[in-house]
Amino acid sequence: MLKDIPQTLTCPVCRSQIPFTLSGLLLGERFTCPGCPAIVSLSTESRQTVQSVTDEFDRILHHQTFMENDLPSVAQKFTGLPWEELIGSSLEAVLNLSCDDLG
Repeated sequence: MLKDIPQTLTCPVCRSQIPFTLSGLLLGERFTCPGCPAIVSLSTESRQTVQSVTDEFDRILHHQTFMENDLPSVAQKFTGLPWEELIGSSLEAVLNLSCDDLG
């Protein structure tokens, strides 16, 4: 559910928006910035943490009871989340590696 919602992340190199999904990150996919050659991925060490948080959030969503009119879409709940802060250190490490490889 949450894992398949398209998200974006600001590229720390060129400030373009990099599209990604949590499911892709958790599967080890690498997402390339559309504005520069930077590559974003989630470190192996961070996958378990992100997976646990995502699973817990999905569990909470399933157990909450809402009136149908009061239930905002899941995408709205995640609008504005600071993805850079949530998974930024892992992304920065990968980006630094990728940027160094660019020359």
